[in-house]
Amino acid sequence: MAMIYFILLINIALTATYIVPEDFESIQDAVLEVSSGDSIVVMPGTYYENISIYNKIISIISSEGPLETVIDGSFSGPVITYDSVSDSSAVLSGFTITNGSGELINGAHYGGGILSKYSMPKLDNLIISNNTAFAGGGICYYATDPTDNHPIISNTLIENNLASEGGGVFCVNHLITIRDSHINSNGMDMFGSGGGIQILLSSINFNNVIISQNQTKFGGGIYLASSNGIVKNTTIENNLSESRGGGIWIGGGSSLDVEWSLISKNYSAGFGGGAFISLSDLNFLNSTVSNNTANSNVLGAGIYSDGGHSNIKNSIIYFNRLENSFSNPNYNLGGYSGNIFAEYDVSYSDIEGNDIPQGIGIINQDPLFVDLSNSNYLLTFNSPCIGTGENGIDMGKYPYEEFVAGDLNGDLLLNILDVVLVVDLVLNGTYSASADINSDNLINIQDVILVINLILDA
Repeated sequence: MAMIYFILLINIALTATYIVPEDFESIQDAVLEVSSGDSIVVMPGTYYENISIYNKIISIISSEGPLETVIDGSFSGPVITYDSVSDSSAVLSGFTITNGSGELINGAHYGGGILSKYSMPKLDNLIISNNTAFAGGGICYYATDPTDNHPIISNTLIENNLASEGGGVFCVNHLITIRDSHINSNGMDMFGSGGGIQILLSSINFNNVIISQNQTKFGGGIYLASSNGIVKNTTIENNLSESRGGGIWIGGGSSLDVEWSLISKNYSAGFGGGAFISLSDLNFLNSTVSNNTANSNVLGAGIYSDGGHSNIKNSIIYFNRLENSFSNPNYNLGGYSGNIFAEYDVSYSDIEGNDIPQGIGIINQDPLFVDLSNSNYLLTFNSPCIGTGENGIDMGKYPYEEFVAGDLNGDLLLNILDVVLVVDLVLNGTYSASADINSDNLINIQDVILVINLILDA
């Protein structure tokens, strides 16, 4: 984060720089007066403003970061509106964006926190929270026709925003990249789509994103229609759908690659606790789909494919269940063809169930996660998923990593530092599977004694 600020400040030094409130009383005043290529540095404080930036490429950066610098829209429209700013050198960084209510467009409000119309500002190091709209409670990327605009969101928390369509982010007719960000507790409209993110007629590239605890009717975490792209190194967890696709809903001829990702603990009141596919292609590579739940009257607690296709390779689809049927392993995969599994092409994967698809390298064995109950999906040393993927790689999101019991800091050594870390966990009442030496799901003085004994016996 310090490096990002350093680079931004160097760029600022090479252009005209204005300070709010030293040079201008408000951010909007500065925006109206500066020229393209200029920069605005905002001092700490809360600014009650609705900022509009039209066809002007400027950088707006806070001096102290989002916890110290807040822009509050007072529910009087979008907090910030970008219009016709189609250059990624326009930067917004270091703010909390809150209490926005969107712009009225064709009878509905778009972009509660940030509305980007035909624009592509780079959004970095932001907290976007407690905004509301019909579409894009947190952020809305809006265009009525296809564009080449490629907006980027990085190092950003998008949380507690409300919208029917795209609670956290709504995007139409753009190529969007989201990386190193957390999209949490958005949507909450049980009649909408895309609790965390809704993507229409667009392309996506997600890397190292957490999408969690979002809620809506279709696609609790992600709703993707007539779009394509890649989701990589991403966790989609604890999202809820009142109809289909607890974690992901994908339809309308879309194509999505999910790589090195985790889909876990999502719930759907209909089909597809982890993912629901409609007339689209969803490709899983080295991913883990586990602990998802669907309604007891449907199929596909892990993945359900309805008129679409799933390609699953080097992945683990295990411990997904229907409600009130947690001892039945037969509903990890589902589809319109029933136990024929015509919708699936599976290879080198661990699939649970008495009836599973046929394919090269498929196994049906407990993957032996380190700690399933506490969402630790690392593989234990004796997991059947180690080395059994294509070309001898491990199955699932997390390749096996050698560890030493009691080694809390991961240096593969047992010493007094590990004792100190176990004691700290005991004092703070924090659980860690690597510190639970006797596997009783508790961290207490017994574990401290066992770590000391391991050191003495080493």
